[in-house]
Amino acid sequence: MPWRRRKIVLGTLIFVGVAAGLLLSVFGSRYQGFRIPSNSMHPNMLVGDHFYARRLGPVDPVGRGDLVVFEFPNDRRLDRVCRCVAIAGDAVEIRDGITYVNGAAYESALDDPAADHSCVPRGSPCSCPEPHTYLAPGGLQHGAFNREFGPIVVPEDHVFVMGDNRYNSLDSRYFGPVPRDHVKARPDFIYWSVDANRGLRVGRLLKRLR
Repeated sequence: MPWRRRKIVLGTLIFVGVAAGLLLSVFGSRYQGFRIPSNSMHPNMLVGDHFYARRLGPVDPVGRGDLVVFEFPNDRRLDRVCRCVAIAGDAVEIRDGITYVNGAAYESALDDPAADHSCVPRGSPCSCPEPHTYLAPGGLQHGAFNREFGPIVVPEDHVFVMGDNRYNSLDSRYFGPVPRDHVKARPDFIYWSVDANRGLRVGRLLKRLR
């Protein structure tokens, strides 16, 4: 290879390397990668989804409806993903399979406790899309708190989290409200997704999470 061409190639490689290093240093300081190991967040997040989450500081707000990554209270070495459904001071209760926060139903498909309650209404009219995904009604019986729970009041500096796959989720109903200082990040987008049996899920790549 002529010397001039080698210089161009070398210069290009150096430029790409420096640019990649800068990008990773900025991106890595604000984001952290995680992987979904269970179906507790189905259908929003699937087993085999790899996603980036924006790191949260101790004073960053966490609100109702936010997806959050947090340190598992029973073993802080493990990370979990759930949705914050209630914040400090909120009263949480489940009656006949429907979640209530401060006395108001906090679900989609309110008239059917066998429906998928993964969408948290935002504003009026309800922003949850139709049609709803239906789960097996028998799922209400599988968990100790799927049909009835509480009421409890979320303590100060804590959040109450639940999985979107409401009837198949280990969440605050079982391990209690999560201390705010255990919440470490907010999921942003999926960068890689693989089904163990079918391979790469192309349609999920770069999917924004909400």
